[in-house]
Amino acid sequence: MRQQSDYSFESSNPPDSTEWDVEEEATHTRILWVRIAALVAFLVVAFIAGFLLAPRESSDARVGDLRADLRQSEENSQQLEARLADARQQLVDAQAQVEELEAAAGPDPTATETPSPSAEEKTKSYTVQPGDTLQEIAVDYYGDIDYDDFLAEFNGIADTTELPVGFDLKIPPKPETP
Repeated sequence: MRQQSDYSFESSNPPDSTEWDVEEEATHTRILWVRIAALVAFLVVAFIAGFLLAPRESSDARVGDLRADLRQSEENSQQLEARLADARQQLVDAQAQVEELEAAAGPDPTATETPSPSAEEKTKSYTVQPGDTLQEIAVDYYGDIDYDDFLAEFNGIADTTELPVGFDLKIPPKPETP
């Protein structure tokens, strides 16, 4: 004899497939929302832990530290400026001492003085060319036209309008005033 199974195809109708899809979809949706809620809870806990464990240095404390550093730098700068001023004064004092020692020592005894040339040795000679004037010669040798009368007087020339060609004109050192 054959055993009768609980499920027979003739006696019962299979469940509707749309019912299974709806139930399965609802289950998946619940699982998804549980996962999202768990993730959000984890992120909130991580944020709070990070906030509580982070260093508590406030911006006011940092500003205070920076101001203290600035004051220290300004003090260092002032000290360096004072040291620089002292060094400069020492240099000036040392230069003054060197000048005093050089003045006290007098001229170098090993140095030989060369005698300065006399006025006659400094006098130059110029031979007058056709068309030359005392004014042109004064400008050439002294850089100033006003020395023409000085040249005429030095060479004993009475008429400055006519210079004899070939005349040996003496040109002395430049005087302070023409």
